[in-house]
Amino acid sequence: MLSYKEIENLVGDSKKGNKLSTMELVKHFEPFIFNAVKNVNISGYDTNDLIQVGYSALIVAINKYNVNSNTFCSYAYRAIKNAINYTIRSNVKHNNLSLNNTIDEEKTMTIIDNIQDESTLEDTYLTKLTNNQLSKVLSNLNYEDKELIKEIYFNKTSVRKYAEKHQIYYQKALRRKNRILMELRDKFQGEG
Repeated sequence: MLSYKEIENLVGDSKKGNKLSTMELVKHFEPFIFNAVKNVNISGYDTNDLIQVGYSALIVAINKYNVNSNTFCSYAYRAIKNAINYTIRSNVKHNNLSLNNTIDEEKTMTIIDNIQDESTLEDTYLTKLTNNQLSKVLSNLNYEDKELIKEIYFNKTSVRKYAEKHQIYYQKALRRKNRILMELRDKFQGEG
């Protein structure tokens, strides 16, 4: 196990072009890279591809690191994790699977058309009734409250992002959200 000082010295030597120092750093961070990718499963990538992503991130971290600015270990760990997470996010963005994708040559049948519906007529009726009641209760909210519910629950915006967007304190947005939910619950129960 290398000490903090030894790692910092290796990074400095590696930045000057010393290949042996670079290899020593790769060897040191190898267990972390293996551990970081062992539970990651990305379509089109095998474990070796993800390990290469980790190695590449480490090399970039060595080149970008400002010696003695902070600890290289924390900098490298963060860089490797970020590179792997970026690879995951990029793959998700480019491989979106929608239930509305067509699955036949005539492009008339979608994936959702072929999903077995296990619900009964009663379930469908109760769901529709519940949705109608919820719509009625939501329609009674003022504009700001509707906007908050829409952004947080339908647009999947976090309370923190909502607060930033509307330039209000996080705690105020959180209290407002909780108050609205309590009102909705009471009104919804009253509708039933």
